[in-house]
Amino acid sequence: MGIDELVAVLKKEIPDATNWQLNHYPNENYGSLHLKAISNLLNDIFKGFDLDRDIFYSLKNGTEVINYYNLLKDKYDLEFLLPWYSLSNITYF
Repeated sequence: MGIDELVAVLKKEIPDATNWQLNHYPNENYGSLHLKAISNLLNDIFKGFDLDRDIFYSLKNGTEVINYYNLLKDKYDLEFLLPWYSLSNITYF
């Protein structure tokens, strides 16, 4: 479908670029591929945006949680509220 040719052009024209990658989805079809690819793309772009369990347990107190979200705020240059589900988990634990 032309993907191999596109990859060859990208490697030739921008060999040092590290901001793209080609993912293969052998178990997907034309109907499901787009949703899987978009989901993976958003997860890659916003990696670390959600406070996963391992990171959460590594934080020692509420100040470190706030600092974690402040780092994200700076990284993505945006203002956001702590997600309610994260706040719920933090409060519980």
